[in-house]
This record gives sequence, structure tokens and C-alpha cells, in this order.
Amino acid sequence: MKKISLTNQLIYICILIIGIISIALGIILPKELLPIYEENIYNKLNGKAQVILIPFTLNDDFNKVKGLIDICDGIILPGGDDIYPLELEVAKYLYKLDKPLLGICLGMQTIGVAFNGKFGHLNTLEHKSKDKYVHSVDIYKDSLLYSIIGKKKIMVNSRHKDYVESTNLTVGAVCNDIIEEVEDKTKKCFIGVQWHPEDLEDENSEKLFNFFILFNSFKLHILGYIKNFKVGGQHVYS
Repeated sequence: MKKISLTNQLIYICILIIGIISIALGIILPKELLPIYEENIYNKLNGKAQVILIPFTLNDDFNKVKGLIDICDGIILPGGDDIYPLELEVAKYLYKLDKPLLGICLGMQTIGVAFNGKFGHLNTLEHKSKDKYVHSVDIYKDSLLYSIIGKKKIMVNSRHKDYVESTNLTVGAVCNDIIEEVEDKTKKCFIGVQWHPEDLEDENSEKLFNFFILFNSFKLHILGYIKNFKVGGQHVYS
């Protein structure tokens, strides 16, 4: 919480806290120490929220991370190499709480698998490339993703070797027969994308992260009010 003092007035500003779930060796908060894919997420959120890393090890159970998750306003499941049981529990817990969740690449696969999903291995390298844009994604017009981005087709990057074959969640976008996005429109923000929007400096990625941040939380209502609060004709916070 940030505190600003103006003459005899004290204004408390609520800051959003976003947690990144990661298998790691301790809490790594300084940007310089973050793995590259997590550093890029940090950069996307910098200035919009306080970012904390929520680390876990293979031997940790859900209660080890629950306390940190509970203080966060939203959670990001980033890319990685393997799906861990703890991450599946996190996805189900956030779904039950209706706490905003954004899954990226493996994070999307984790969300899909958590809800009766089937996990498969790609037999092609067409979805694994270092190029900035690799393939197009077709977005269903009745999806949450379409309401966020406002386009039926976008270009994305792609760096995955596995995919979600099926899931009980709603599929909002595909590339041919490959699921590229999963969601639940009955939740505030429960969405996962197969690509890496944190690595793309484009309008589509900006809209996705902005939606994740601006989910009409109580804190943002307070922040919006304070941004418009004036003392002596001057804004006190911007």
C-alpha cells in the first residue's frame, strides 16, 4: 500500500498485486534475477501492478503457496517445460475463488488439463520457432478473447511442443486443429493462451494484459477515484 501525505490529508492508494507461479529456488523479486520469460511478464506489468514471484519446489504442497496466492489480486501461470500437480491445484483454487488467472503457453496447457483436459505431444515443429510471428490464430466471435481483442484472426509467436487435445473449458481460439486459447466467460478473468503475448509489442498483447489488469477490482475503483481527486485544483496522484 502506497501512502501520500498532502498538508493535513493522508491518502492511501491500493496497489494491485500480481503473482507469477514458478518452480524456483526462493522468492526472486528483483527484475534482474527473473528468468527471461518471467522478466518479460514483469516488464509488461511494470507500473501497473506490484509483481511478486510465488516459487515452489517439487516437494511443496498447495498450502506452501496458498498464503501468497491469497494476498494477490491476480495470478499468472507462465511458460515452462512440465506441468506440476501443484499448478493444477492452483488453477482449480483460483477458479473456485473467481480470482483472475492468465495462463501463458504451458500455463494455458495447465489450465486446460486441470479441467478434465487431455495432454498431447505435437508431431510437427510448425508451432516451435524463435520467429516473432509464426502462425495465425482464428478467434471465435462468441469468445471472451474476441471481446478483448476485437479480431477474428491474429498473428502470434509459437514456442511449444505439446498441446491440449481437449478440455472441459471453452475453447476460444484455434490454429487449424490445435487449441490456442481456453477460457470461462462466467469468471472475471479465467483465460489461457498458447502463445507468448509478453514477448510481443503489439496491440493485441497490450489489450490482453490490460484486460487481465483492469478486471474492475475494488482496488482499481479506489485508484481511479484517487487519480481524479483534486486538492487546490491539482490532481494528487497520476
